[in-house]
Amino acid sequence: MSALEKPQIIAHIQKSLSYTVFDSRWLPCSAKFVCMGNFARGTGVLQIYEVQRGELQLVREIEKAKPIKCGTFGATSLQQRHLATGDFDGSLDVWNLEVPESPVYSVKAHKEIINSIDGVGGLGIGDGAPEIVTGSRDGPLLITHTWTMYSVLLGIASENVCSQHFVIIGFFLWCFIRYRLFPSS
Repeated sequence: MSALEKPQIIAHIQKSLSYTVFDSRWLPCSAKFVCMGNFARGTGVLQIYEVQRGELQLVREIEKAKPIKCGTFGATSLQQRHLATGDFDGSLDVWNLEVPESPVYSVKAHKEIINSIDGVGGLGIGDGAPEIVTGSRDGPLLITHTWTMYSVLLGIASENVCSQHFVIIGFFLWCFIRYRLFPSS
């Protein structure tokens, strides 16, 4: 097998940034993406970029009080495109990126940093109401129903649990329990 027959990764666009990027997500149905992270001064940042003619154009920069660790569009509709984020303070925020001055929804989800976040039900993926699941090293798994704005806490945690694996296991457990006990919902 020659070098040209092997899969290759080609960088189309590169850009240096003045902050630490923790997560990035494509905005659904667009040529835009959002980068999340923190500045050296300890504040959080969301930057929205658009790909135009092979170049990156900064569309908007939003600075927040706390560093932002992770984000997802998984629990929103294609029309709304609300971004759910987890920050270093343990807050779960849902942002309308068109009007990002204050979150659409905010809850103190964990005592410590939210390391991982995912959503389901919003982009037409899965059945049921839009839900967000978060994981933190503080222990419990938190599932939030964004349409009713209440949270269900699953205490399956132990100390020093790897939150990313914990979120995946906990989410599948939640789905199993939910659809076994409430099959019509």
